[in-house]
Amino acid sequence: MHPHDQAIEHFQALQPQRFTWLVRFDLREHFSLTIFEREVLLQLWLRAADEQKVEKPFLRLACFGVGRGKDFGWLWPLYSLPVQLKIQAIRQYQLRDIFFEVMCFDDSYDSYDTLFTCRHFEVNLEETCE
Repeated sequence: MHPHDQAIEHFQALQPQRFTWLVRFDLREHFSLTIFEREVLLQLWLRAADEQKVEKPFLRLACFGVGRGKDFGWLWPLYSLPVQLKIQAIRQYQLRDIFFEVMCFDDSYDSYDTLFTCRHFEVNLEETCE
């Protein structure tokens, strides 16, 4: 199995559909020891819809190599609306260092819309959004 598929499988195993409320996001630039250059890091913390049914109520999604110059003003309305995220691998090898597409479900069109692309992502469950 390709490493990108393994990362997506891990994301799905955490049942991201249970974490529907965006409670925090952090956007910054950092130096990557993997590619030896500066890149944009976007972290999203989502809270479980029913906190009593999960041991760790927050899902943290850290996306590395997010496109520069992207306007993240679209995240603010998500604070008051439920969010359903999906990640898929990008199989177009001509795109340099862009391997994943992060999407959000759009109720009005009953489909997923691309929010951003990234080089790498890490996801885990946490007890707090710190």
